[in-house]
Amino acid sequence: RLAEGTKASYDKLNGALAELIGFLDKGQLQPFLDQPTQSFQDNFEKSFSAYLTYVQTHLQHAEQASRDSYDHSTWSFGIVVVLSLALVAVAVVWLRKIILTPLTIMREHFEHISQGHLTVKIADYGQNEIGVMFSALQHMQTSLASTVHTVRQGATGMLLGVREISSGNVDLSSRTELHASALEQTAASMEELTAIVKQNADNAHQASKLAQETTNTAHKGGEITITAGVVKTMQDIAVSS
Repeated sequence: RLAEGTKASYDKLNGALAELIGFLDKGQLQPFLDQPTQSFQDNFEKSFSAYLTYVQTHLQHAEQASRDSYDHSTWSFGIVVVLSLALVAVAVVWLRKIILTPLTIMREHFEHISQGHLTVKIADYGQNEIGVMFSALQHMQTSLASTVHTVRQGATGMLLGVREISSGNVDLSSRTELHASALEQTAASMEELTAIVKQNADNAHQASKLAQETTNTAHKGGEITITAGVVKTMQDIAVSS
C-alpha cells in the first residue's frame, strides 16, 4: 500500500511539474504561480519518507531474521557436529567391543595354541560372525588336544616297547656271555681231554714198544728178573695212563 500511495503521489507531482513546464513554455505566469505544486511535492515526500521507513524497518526485520536464522543454523550445525562426534565415539567403542577386542583375544588364543598351551578356556561370543569364529577356534583346540593326546599315548607305548626290547637285548647279551663262557670252558676241557688222550696214546705206544722188547728179551735169555722188571714197568705205565 505504501508503494502504491508513493507512486500515486509521484505521478501527481510529475504531472504538476509537466504543467509548470507547459505554463512556462506558453508564458502563462499566473497559472504557473497558482498551481499547488508544493503540496504535491510535500505529499510525495511524506509518502516516500513513509515508504523508506517501511522499507528500512522491513530490512531491519529481515536482517534480524537472517541473523536469527544464521544463529539457528550455527547452533544446528554445532548440534549436528556434536551428535556426529558422539556417534563416532559410540561407533568406535562398539567396534572395539564387538570386533577389535574379540580379535585381539583370538590372536592371543592362537599364540597360546602355537606355543602348545591347549588347555586355555575359550569364551563364547554369541551367534554372530565373531561368535562363529570363536566356536570354530574351540573346535580346532579340542581336535588338536585330542590329536596330541593320541600321539602322546602312541609315544608312551612306543617307549615301553623300546624299553622292553632294550631289556630283552640286555638279557640276550647276558645269556650270550654265559654261553660264550660255557663254550670257553668246554673248549678248555676238550683241550685237556685231547692232551690226556695224546698222553695215553704215547704211553700205550711206549708200553707196546716195551712189550716187544720184553718178548725179544724172553726169547733170547728167558731171564725171569728181566721179565719181572718189564712187568713192573708196564704196571707203572698202566697206572700212569
